[in-house]
Amino acid sequence: LGVHDCSLTVQEGEILVLDPKRDNQVLGYVRLKSSQPDVGLFAAALGSPLMQESEALDMVSRYYEAIGAGDMQELSTLLSDRWVGHGTAANDGVQDIEGLLAEVRTLTEGLEDAEFEVGDVYVVDDVITVLGNITGRHTGDIYGIEATQRDVSFGGIAVQRVEGGQIVESWQMADRLSLLQQIAE
Repeated sequence: LGVHDCSLTVQEGEILVLDPKRDNQVLGYVRLKSSQPDVGLFAAALGSPLMQESEALDMVSRYYEAIGAGDMQELSTLLSDRWVGHGTAANDGVQDIEGLLAEVRTLTEGLEDAEFEVGDVYVVDDVITVLGNITGRHTGDIYGIEATQRDVSFGGIAVQRVEGGQIVESWQMADRLSLLQQIAE
């Protein structure tokens, strides 16, 4: 897009970029730090699908960075108090936040330099689906298997339902079979 192809409006510490050829779809939105959150003239523009997708991608990025870093405090801010998980535990039962954090600790303590690489991300309404890959070196106990010092790589899929800026429900499945095949003697 060239500058002549869009409209730029500045009001109350906000910058909103619109595409008139696409029924004024929001292309960009910036709020200056001095501006109050969600009270300006363009607050309604945050409902744009483009803005929702951008916020969803940011949330996914922060979620997997927190998992990779073992940042339990950040995970606690991203997950709603009402969060419930499905398929996240090895027994595939319904899980609460503490169960998820225990599962994350199992992986991050058992995999040195664990990286959670986000592959494809799909956003539809309030649901974010992520296909990714987990890599690391098996340096600690995982599912009762002592450290093998082997490099591992296995895929996973997560479907997150978002409400009020937090994840309220998750369906997650790491390819545990692939992981176990790589670390089993």
